[in-house]
Amino acid sequence: MYIRDPVERSTTVLNAITDLAIEARYLSVVSHPNIIRVRGFGRCDPFSGGYFIVMDRLVNTLTEEIDEWNRRVKRLTGLSGLCCKNESLDMLWEEQLMAAYGLASALNHMHSQK
Repeated sequence: MYIRDPVERSTTVLNAITDLAIEARYLSVVSHPNIIRVRGFGRCDPFSGGYFIVMDRLVNTLTEEIDEWNRRVKRLTGLSGLCCKNESLDMLWEEQLMAAYGLASALNHMHSQK
């Protein structure tokens, strides 16, 4: 996203840097299997050029996973709208349910930590 107005652009950049630095601090003290881990971050001012964050690598985002699930459902149900591979559709449903449970578990943990 490109912002033309220089004042709006610098405000947006400052807000993004601040949000990222705060999130890095929060995530560095949280330990949960469904929350990405911060492995390290620069001990300098986040607004300096040397600030960095080292995090676990995510293969896909939740949005990408949802898109893939939708593609798989279409592939499994075919043109008629009737599922011809019940076992595969059941496995997909179980995968989605486990993802929802993992997300709920992570949110519950974050809320319990205030």
